[in-house]
Amino acid sequence: MISFCTPVKGRLAYLKQTYVDNLRAVQTSGIPAEFVLLDYDCPDGVAEWATSALAEFAGIVSLYKLTGSRPFYAIPVADNCAMKLAKGAIVSNLMADIRVTPAYFSEVYKLALKDPNCLVRARREAKTGTTGLMTIWKDRFLAAGGYDEQMQGWGYQDVDLRHRCEALKMNLVYWSETEAEALPHGDEFRTQYSSVPEAVKESNAKNIERSKKNVRQKKLVANVGSEWGVAEVRKIPLA
Repeated sequence: MISFCTPVKGRLAYLKQTYVDNLRAVQTSGIPAEFVLLDYDCPDGVAEWATSALAEFAGIVSLYKLTGSRPFYAIPVADNCAMKLAKGAIVSNLMADIRVTPAYFSEVYKLALKDPNCLVRARREAKTGTTGLMTIWKDRFLAAGGYDEQMQGWGYQDVDLRHRCEALKMNLVYWSETEAEALPHGDEFRTQYSSVPEAVKESNAKNIERSKKNVRQKKLVANVGSEWGVAEVRKIPLA
């Protein structure tokens, strides 16, 4: 089974435009899939919306909600939490603002299934906003330490994972650039719940510097010596 993981904070407006379409698309694709939806202390009632809007998909959606308060949204932490909650042997991130086709679901599943030592990612010419979509076997993701939780602000944690996987002798394979799209939005929306004051360009530059230094020094496993991808959650039934 493959698990498509979506942690969210303040993204209900986008989920309403993408999530049901994606669920129907995966059903059309016919692959064995789970969707992990993590309400990361959302201020806009994501869990409440999901319990009413997603009831017909109770067989494939696993809905979780943080039990405590986390006013800030750290993307690598949230992604790691969702990936660790996944039950599938293969995990894939699917951001709230992304809409994909049945062909995308089928393609990334088959590519990952063919090679357990691969990272499935977008080509460079993929549409803006979709290059962070990645699929990997969960045991490889855990062995690499997941996303680097020391990455601050917005950006580059996905590229960092790709560089570390490549340095760990994993194979990079690519999904078609024509099968996914991202709803447009500005940086102010991306950083709405960020804990750092820097603009996207500045925080991204720091993350790039950190990533390159770690790869250069062969520090290829993230979050060594610290507990990562951990949050107190409760599972909410949809039916």
